[in-house]
Amino acid sequence: MSRQPDRSQNGLSGQLLGILEKAAGNDIELGTVVATLSRQSHSVLLVFLSFPLCIPFGIPVLSTTLGLMLGLVGYLLLIGRSIWVPKSFAAKVIPYSSLSKVIGKLLRVSRWAERFFHPRMPFFIKNGRMLRMHGFFVMVLGLAAAVPLPLPFNNLVAALPILLLGFSLLENDGLLVIVSYLTSIPFFIYYGALIYLGHAGFERLMSF
Repeated sequence: MSRQPDRSQNGLSGQLLGILEKAAGNDIELGTVVATLSRQSHSVLLVFLSFPLCIPFGIPVLSTTLGLMLGLVGYLLLIGRSIWVPKSFAAKVIPYSSLSKVIGKLLRVSRWAERFFHPRMPFFIKNGRMLRMHGFFVMVLGLAAAVPLPLPFNNLVAALPILLLGFSLLENDGLLVIVSYLTSIPFFIYYGALIYLGHAGFERLMSF
């Protein structure tokens, strides 16, 4: 009888543990991390890059770097190209302490996801037009997350839908795709309100 592959070894969890092994307790370049994760698909990178942004308050340099990277991954998904990273981003060094902390938390989320999400509604995962739409969706949200706004939740509302979409593509779960798009509603309300308020309204918010 043929044995099913162990998802913990071949899925996101296994790849995350592989990054820690490659780092071997040392700082690691972002390009090395991207090259390791991108061997499966864009979806692994969507999860890895969006997870650190799912916090109430963004860290300016980190938010900009990860947001731009997400925008790039979304664009590559939109045009159907494999992952490519500019040298300026690839050379950025991730401290091992930060890497291990993020991966530790993401492993817990990933193992939970692997238990509850499963293949269904394949149209939302396999259809070429849907994949291009997902790419455009990620590109818009990623570039918005890259804008260094000193406001609470601006990263979270952009990153959470990307995180869920990444998991949905990893687990081939079309229902989760729908959920990820629904969770983007606060994003459009949030940024729509900022645009509506304009510069004067933004200054007023900052005064509180």
